[in-house]
Amino acid sequence: MMEHGATGTLSLPGDAANGKVSVVPHLFLVMQAGSRREAPLRLRLDVDEVKLSRASQRHIAVYSDGMRTRLDVGVADNWMSSGHAALIREAAGWRLVDHGSKNGTKINGKPQSNTLLHDEDVLEMGQTFFVFRSRLATRADAPRWFDAGQVGPLAGLATMLPELSERFDELARLSASKSSIVIRGPTGSGKELIARAVHTLSGRCGAFVAVNCAGLPEALVESELFGHVRGAFSGANRDSEGVLMASAKGTLFLDEIGDLPCAAQSKLLRALQEQAVRPVGGHREHHVDLRVVSATHRDLGQLVQAGEFREDLFSRLGSTFELPFLGERREDLGLIVNTLFEWIEDPRAWGSRLSSEVVRAFLNYSWPRNVRELQKALERAIALAGAGPIELAHLPAEVRPQSPAASRPAEPQNLSNEDQAKRARLIELLCTHRGNIAAVAREIGVVRSQVQRWMNRYGVSRDESA
Repeated sequence: MMEHGATGTLSLPGDAANGKVSVVPHLFLVMQAGSRREAPLRLRLDVDEVKLSRASQRHIAVYSDGMRTRLDVGVADNWMSSGHAALIREAAGWRLVDHGSKNGTKINGKPQSNTLLHDEDVLEMGQTFFVFRSRLATRADAPRWFDAGQVGPLAGLATMLPELSERFDELARLSASKSSIVIRGPTGSGKELIARAVHTLSGRCGAFVAVNCAGLPEALVESELFGHVRGAFSGANRDSEGVLMASAKGTLFLDEIGDLPCAAQSKLLRALQEQAVRPVGGHREHHVDLRVVSATHRDLGQLVQAGEFREDLFSRLGSTFELPFLGERREDLGLIVNTLFEWIEDPRAWGSRLSSEVVRAFLNYSWPRNVRELQKALERAIALAGAGPIELAHLPAEVRPQSPAASRPAEPQNLSNEDQAKRARLIELLCTHRGNIAAVAREIGVVRSQVQRWMNRYGVSRDESA
């Protein structure tokens, strides 16, 4: 029996009807060097084998003989071979087998021909980069594959991760209502992109107005938010409507709302409750159709307990959406890079292409400053590359991989017995996971950047332990 198509949903056994969640392996086609025509792809590995081959255009087919099921994936990459490689399910996990391809297969940058895969391994075939995930929570009725090129998700709410996709879908449904939303995430993680997507989906006819609460001078906070009348204070030589009035029938985005002074919090609460604004120095209120989306990198619940944020305002701000670090979304790098290429205000961005070395560096870097750091890196690289492809030399130094000699920190002297034991354990874990820092972090239960700090502290390099 054969079922085929570019995208589609295949009926699954068990709990598909009631949408229960199961934990299954996945393979992600993240991005392709030299070309941007291969859209990201997510493959659910509820099969016995995956065959990966070169094709003139993307092709996905499912074959079953009643005993075994095989997923055939054709990738438009001239650097891949026909019948390039296969992933085979075994009792111990998933095994990669290269079928004698001309350019070979790399895992985490190192050639491999026959090996078991580890969680978050980066697979490189031709100029195409994949990420393997051994355990991802996903709905039992989710499609066997998801092709971002066919769906065209809204920028800002785009993701290849099943669990995050569920949360984005919920956020999209909330967008159509007038409900307030709080977006919580680390600095630079793209919170404003999410807010703009919410505004677009809301269908509200007014403007999207953004204000950084942390950047407002304390003496002018209320005037900036609520406006003022002429003569309200020294220098107020004309009326000003303020951002709440400016966002009427649109969306007011209050970035870093956790830094809003207490006095302004009280007035904002009343404005939200009454849907009315009184300018500083004014004597009458103006009705306003308000919809607020706020963002913060701080825990508002903790600020409430510390008495630094009003509990009643916190309740009024609505549902909280947690946005993860970019380093926790490597599967989304292709989507985000393509979105940034479209948004960067440089005429050369649209035609920019990444070399394989650059894609490999992007997937290995932890992006501690999140989407903002990625955007700055791309802007710099586009300017330096000009009309040519983006190469390693065009990236910031911290993003480029270092040479083995330069990347090997000096082994510290006079370590305590406890630190020597920690160093040995770190080397053991890195060897077990073939230098896969993300896999080590996942096993220990910390973020990737913490593992990298330990490596620097204990003089351990990825190359000598991989």
